[in-house]
Amino acid sequence: PEPLDWTFNARPSRRTKIRIGILRNHWLPGTESISTLPVFEHLDRDRFEVVLYTLHATANDMEHYCGEQVAGMVALPSSLPEQVNAIRTADLDILWIGTNVTMVTNGITLLSAFRLARVQVTSINSPTTTGFRNVDLYFGGQLSLGTSYGAYHETAIALPGSGICFSR
Repeated sequence: PEPLDWTFNARPSRRTKIRIGILRNHWLPGTESISTLPVFEHLDRDRFEVVLYTLHATANDMEHYCGEQVAGMVALPSSLPEQVNAIRTADLDILWIGTNVTMVTNGITLLSAFRLARVQVTSINSPTTTGFRNVDLYFGGQLSLGTSYGAYHETAIALPGSGICFSR
């Protein structure tokens, strides 16, 4: 089995783009896909290399649209150790977790427990702290976080307003 913790080598100085992975269970039309889309839809492709990761490729219109907005889309293998290895091998600077990992245990919940990138982030799709030691940041709105900053295991970053943004 793969270890939960992992130490990445220093970020290669020759790499000019920030490498971001977006991890979702699937890219079907729905709340989590639509609320994750603004995270990467309009990023400057000259500054950011974005790759989408999914446990369940579905070849639907939403998945197709999302795939057009990024450098690539990876359907992860079926076993957890292979999934961990595939993401770690990508040498990501940031991994954004776009599936709710606080409601039920699912494949993304299991992956979120592992150190998969230098910085791991979640947001409104998980409506509360993940409690995972390997998730570093939680992006939420000032209105939705309220005064609960100290209750988050992650460092809570408060965006103006609700912090909720939908696309499409």
